[in-house]
Amino acid sequence: MLELEHRRGRVHGARPLAARADRGKILPTDKFIEGLAGGQHRLPKNVLVHTLTGDFPPPGAVSIDVSDSDFVLEPDPATLTLVPWYNEPTAQVIADCVLRDGGHSPFYSRRVLARLLERYVERGWHPVIAPEIEFYLVEKNTDPDQPLKPPIGASGRREAGARSFASARASRSTSAGVTTTASRACVCRDAPPRNRRVENRLPGSDTNPYLTIAATLAAGYLGMTEALEPSPPVEGEETGAFETLPLDLRTALEQFEILGRSPRHVRRALRQGFTEVVQAEYDAYLRVVSSWERKFLLLAV
Repeated sequence: MLELEHRRGRVHGARPLAARADRGKILPTDKFIEGLAGGQHRLPKNVLVHTLTGDFPPPGAVSIDVSDSDFVLEPDPATLTLVPWYNEPTAQVIADCVLRDGGHSPFYSRRVLARLLERYVERGWHPVIAPEIEFYLVEKNTDPDQPLKPPIGASGRREAGARSFASARASRSTSAGVTTTASRACVCRDAPPRNRRVENRLPGSDTNPYLTIAATLAAGYLGMTEALEPSPPVEGEETGAFETLPLDLRTALEQFEILGRSPRHVRRALRQGFTEVVQAEYDAYLRVVSSWERKFLLLAV
């Protein structure tokens, strides 16, 4: 900590249930050190149910009031690291959100993952997790109504072909099966015994990483502790015999609601909070007239 004196620090305190970025603060290092005494670093508890647009679910939808009190932020020293993209030397640290009584909110996703990891430790298991972030570079776009374009590379030419971002939607996994081959049509791939691992290819980099990893580990935990028999593996690229995942958010929410009714899957408060936050985001999405609707409906009818 002393090495960061007179430099800036970022404190990442909480990641909302369904949002794609942490909520936190940027402050000088001396203020950060001063705030460690007496629990002076705080964030409102309602940030956990922020939607992507910065709004909240309707009043009464979840058991947390938008006018609720604050969390106390307890920085985790193991997460302290320098931020490479700032010109001014800056460090960042992830902080746990703790209630005044020392407990945690049921909507605090980092604690959800920590609780599941504790289950693994109790059985002497040590899960190894290695996220792989894939992304597409696009040309700067300041008008959301205009289509995305691949950027112009160092050669002065625009990238095109199968590797451009235009192929991303077509290659997305939709089959709920498990494959033991090099098939890219399935959500999960099980590597050969020599390199034993399970790849969950469904989540995107815009998901909550704590909940994504927790859900993946929970599936493995239930499979091992309850000796569940997996479905037959998919061979090759043939996936027609398997049910596909929901292709729209409303259907996904309905299926999640049905699945989450069993206490062993998702705690009731967490399920309710997550569902209401995503539903609020979906409602906001439906209130927007898309560029496709304007082009083919508004101007053509």
